[in-house]
Amino acid sequence: MFKSFFNFKEFMNPDGSNQSSIDKLLEEEEVSLEKLMDEQDFVSEIRYNSKLQKFMDRRRVSELLDFVIKMPEKDASHTRGHKLPFVANEVF
Repeated sequence: MFKSFFNFKEFMNPDGSNQSSIDKLLEEEEVSLEKLMDEQDFVSEIRYNSKLQKFMDRRRVSELLDFVIKMPEKDASHTRGHKLPFVANEVF
């Protein structure tokens, strides 16, 4: 009854794809950690997304730690100063 009325996959991804925005970004050749962290579902995806877990090598985990412990530059963007440290903290 509900299957014909409500298609779960279309609800989750309106464009009909099964690929998350994180997966799409990871397919880019030079994606930055900041760009991934700016995605709304980064924290939840890092727990379950094996591609994202493989992306998070030693260097990127070090970058993640820097977001938490280092003060941003005075001319840093609002995202760098106010969003990314909190996202990094949630990951840890």
